[in-house]
Amino acid sequence: MIKQGEPKGSLHDKATALRTALKMKSASEGVLMTISRFIPKKEVARILGVSVSTVIRWSKTGILPQPFELGPNKTMYVRDEIEDYIARAKEKRVFYGGRTILTDSK
Repeated sequence: MIKQGEPKGSLHDKATALRTALKMKSASEGVLMTISRFIPKKEVARILGVSVSTVIRWSKTGILPQPFELGPNKTMYVRDEIEDYIARAKEKRVFYGGRTILTDSK
């Protein structure tokens, strides 16, 4: 849990700590909170640190997993597929003169 006086961590670290605390509190009350398996493109953009238009473009070009339509105006991604993409990207990173370029070994 984030405590006062500790150095500021990333937003992801804080969110993880909050989720853990909520799960522990809910579990002690007999209620188990779950994180949604499906996330909207805006959340994907936030996780990846890019714009929503980049998420759409990467999906169309095959860089990201394909989303699905949950309704007429609701496009969703499977959280596990996005997390798998991030894990694969970490494994494939290559350093080129100050820029990290992801290689695709299809």
